[in-house]
Order: sequence, then structure tokens, then C-alpha cells
Amino acid sequence: PLAASQVWAGLPLVLAVAVAVAFVKLPDYGNAPRSDFDVVNFANTIVPPPGWHITNVDEYHWVSRLYGPGAVLNRTKLVADKGNPDWDKFARPRGIVVDSVTTARPFAFQAYPAKVLYHASAIRESAPVQVDLGHGVTGTLVTAIDDKILITWNALTWTWGNDHIAQQVTVFAVDNHEPDAPFPQPTGALFPTLNSLFTVLFRGNSAVTDESPSFKDGTMVTEFSRGLVDTELKQAGLA
Repeated sequence: PLAASQVWAGLPLVLAVAVAVAFVKLPDYGNAPRSDFDVVNFANTIVPPPGWHITNVDEYHWVSRLYGPGAVLNRTKLVADKGNPDWDKFARPRGIVVDSVTTARPFAFQAYPAKVLYHASAIRESAPVQVDLGHGVTGTLVTAIDDKILITWNALTWTWGNDHIAQQVTVFAVDNHEPDAPFPQPTGALFPTLNSLFTVLFRGNSAVTDESPSFKDGTMVTEFSRGLVDTELKQAGLA
């Protein structure tokens, strides 16, 4: 067992490390600022924009461990009503996944960006690009490459809410246009989540950087996201 003198002897080192860490600037993930709308009910499931329909919705309540009691992640799969040759050379209807996390602790998104929900350590990611989604909403667009399964995603994320509730929305498109194309899966497991947290904490945007990103679906996810923002605000009588 430790003697009291040994405990006190280690105190100066602990204090010195604490002071040093306090002056270390944490990496900036590059998220756009939150857009505030007082009358929007962000607890509702997303409303599909014109030209899209919902095929599946899943709920994940384990996100409450990060974002507080009552927080929930809704994963919504949507498919275009008809194909677009600009998005697929065979004009196949494309699929999109929308992950929306709703919490009564709006400040939590500053501590836990969307990336921590997925197993991020094996993914190369581009530098974030800010995108205007209309109505004062700004999103952050990135590409993410998983070299293990040779898949590239385009992801557009934004946060909106008010002082009482907030929602972080991420729209995913994948360069595999088949109906069963893989999308990033929310982990929920303790160790992958901790792994992603430490990846963001220690390495930030430069964790594993894609130096030559290709926004193959950038136009599609941007157009979809603008339609989603406009549709949600129209539901609240704001557009």
C-alpha cells in the first residue's frame, strides 16, 4: 500500500501535467456553427424532401451515453422516386441515409462531433468544406474512404436547434449504387466509440487525411440537404 508521503510526493507532477494540458489547444473538427430556430420541433422524424421517399427507419438509444438522457439517433433510409442520369449512368434511383441525433443538451455536439458515432480510426477523411443549405443553415461536406472495403462516402453534416433542444443531421451517399450498398454503421459498442473519441481528440482533422478528395456525390447530397432543410422549415411555417 502507498504511504501518505508517497501520495503527496506525486502531487506536484499531477499539477504540472494538469497546467500543461490546460494550455494545449484541442483540434478543431471544422463543424459549421449551429443554426437556431425557436419554433421547430426537432424531436420529429425527418420529413422527406420532394422526389424522395422513406424506406426504413431505425432508432438507436445508446447515444444517450454521449448526448445525455433522452437523446436518440434516428437512421432514415430514403430512395429517390426516379433515377437521375447525372447521379447514376444507368439512371437508377439512388439511395441516401440520414442520421439525425436529437438531444436536450445542445452543447454536447461541441464535445462529440458526428464522427465519434462511427468506427473512424480506419477511415481517411478529406478536409471539411462548408456548404450553404439556405435559410441561414450551413453544412460541412467531407469525403470518407474506407480502404478495407474500397468504399467512398460523401457526408454532409449540420446542426440546428435552440437553447432547449438541438439536432445534428448527417446525410450520407455511397459510391456503390446498388440497393445493398454499405453505409457507415453507428457502433454503439464501448471500445470502438472510445477509439473514435481518441482519434478525434488527438489527431483531429488530420487523423488520416484524404489529400485528393473526390466529391462524386457532392451535388446530390447538397441538393437533397437543401430540400430537406426547406421541407423541415416549411413544416414549421418558416419558409
